[in-house]
Amino acid sequence: MLSDVIIQGNLQSWRDLEEFVESLNTAQLLAYRELAQSLLRDCVALRLDRYFRAGQSMWDLIFSTAEQHGLENIDPPPPRVTFGLRQEGAFVATSDCNLWFNEADRLDDVTSGTAFSVLKLHLKLLWDTTRFDESNPIEE
Repeated sequence: MLSDVIIQGNLQSWRDLEEFVESLNTAQLLAYRELAQSLLRDCVALRLDRYFRAGQSMWDLIFSTAEQHGLENIDPPPPRVTFGLRQEGAFVATSDCNLWFNEADRLDDVTSGTAFSVLKLHLKLLWDTTRFDESNPIEE
């Protein structure tokens, strides 16, 4: 069970990420920003912000079950889910590394119609992998 301190840290990380996404105002990122904002709203509506820490690398949105900020400073690197944008379009990926420099373990291309369900699937699998002894907050 997550402590109140961890939950409060997770909630704050989502507020910080929402502010970051709002700041993405260049013309080429506007559609990505709208999709990211929609994903964040949908996740918060399901109260996933209590269970997952959120952050960013460049403009990729990163979600983890780590109890601290700074995944790059944790050894070994913890698994994470990334929502990002490549030249080919938006994606959701699972990895244990920064995708700017490495390949994902799993990467799914997404559209505005599929992004939330794919993100939920990746988050569910992340929880099952990292918090297997706790009830998964994502229902089928």
